[in-house]
Amino acid sequence: AWKQSLLGEAAHSFKLPYVSTLLDLIKAFDSVPFDCLADCAKRLGYNLFLLRLSIASYSIARVLDVEGCCSVMIWASRGLAAGSVLATIELRILLLEVSDRVVALSIYTRLTLYVDDATLETVCTARRVVSEHVGVVNLFTSGLQDLRMTFSDTKNVVCASSSCIASEVADSLTGIVVSAASRVTSLGAGLGAGARRNMKQMSKRLKAFKARRQRFQMLRRWGVKTSRILRTGGISAMTYGQRALGVADSVLMHQRRAAASSTAVSTCGANLDITLLLADEHCIGAADPAFEAHVGVVHNWALAVWEQWAPQFLLSHLVSSAKCRIEKSHAKWNVVCGPAAAL
Repeated sequence: AWKQSLLGEAAHSFKLPYVSTLLDLIKAFDSVPFDCLADCAKRLGYNLFLLRLSIASYSIARVLDVEGCCSVMIWASRGLAAGSVLATIELRILLLEVSDRVVALSIYTRLTLYVDDATLETVCTARRVVSEHVGVVNLFTSGLQDLRMTFSDTKNVVCASSSCIASEVADSLTGIVVSAASRVTSLGAGLGAGARRNMKQMSKRLKAFKARRQRFQMLRRWGVKTSRILRTGGISAMTYGQRALGVADSVLMHQRRAAASSTAVSTCGANLDITLLLADEHCIGAADPAFEAHVGVVHNWALAVWEQWAPQFLLSHLVSSAKCRIEKSHAKWNVVCGPAAAL
């Protein structure tokens, strides 16, 4: 999700159109056909004895039990054991040849596969961006459909730097149902397109956290250390995905107040900084959302440099471009559209 956000910001910086298609496979692990998997494994030189053992273990007879009522013996005719060590390897074997053909078709389109989530992004000139992207997406979807995989009718979306491009791409794709959107959710993180900033997911997570506030206070009355719950999972649930786009000062203040109210029965008149400082206790855990808002963004950028998620010259250019945009703007967070400006 961080890389996808960076590519959108790069397209905006270079004033190039950007289009992204997010595809959702229906029950990807449960829909893998054994014959197609075996053919792909044979061509790629995979250990067929190991593959046979994996398929045989998944095909063991089972019964369905619903409130004590059991079915007859059932044998699976397709699918992989999701969660096993070999499941993602076998899914990669199935998708590898199709992915290679997609990558070879266009140098302007990037394909990202994360388990069973697929994202195709194109940055190109305005004259070619639609044709390049549509050709690659159609090749990818038809290749997976040849493997008897199916796509969702409701979760496939296209977003672009302009609504006209998104609508044109959505209308040109064949074989699947795709809708155009200005903001999308990728792997739980909210993403925009180009200069757009997507705070919808962050607001949704904050609202869900506030709805649990009474539960935290009830546990507090019972003597449970809610600060530990807050540090281990509460803050992550509220701040997940904001390392790519950062968080504005006003939203961060709401997050800090929500976190503080969950660590005390009553926070009337309490100092916000001291309340969150006490929630940190003596450990390295950070109960204050401000840690994630500041350190998280810097940490991901440093990780990107260290692991070379993008070329060094591109990262340097994006930082310089972001500095210029922020200095010229009075409302600084309005011009944040990616990791560089967030940094």
